[in-house]
Amino acid sequence: MTRKLEEGIDFYYNDDGLMVLTKEYLIKRGFCCQSGCLNCPYNFSETVDSNIPLEFQTRFEEYQKEPEHFHDPEYDDGDDDEEKN
Repeated sequence: MTRKLEEGIDFYYNDDGLMVLTKEYLIKRGFCCQSGCLNCPYNFSETVDSNIPLEFQTRFEEYQKEPEHFHDPEYDDGDDDEEKN
């Protein structure tokens, strides 16, 4: 059975009224969700720009490493580098 989160122990509300998980709760949870949590004990938030969705950051990092070999399989312009008559 899962216990309810306790305000002030597991989370708090910031000045904007958003729920923020505490570092202690995130450690008890035992894994990083890779969402860039403010209190991330796994240092994930240091490697991401919270203004860019995670799925785009991952693809951009791949592109930066090897731009000449990069191909995004999720993007298909239908051209296949062939000239159309």
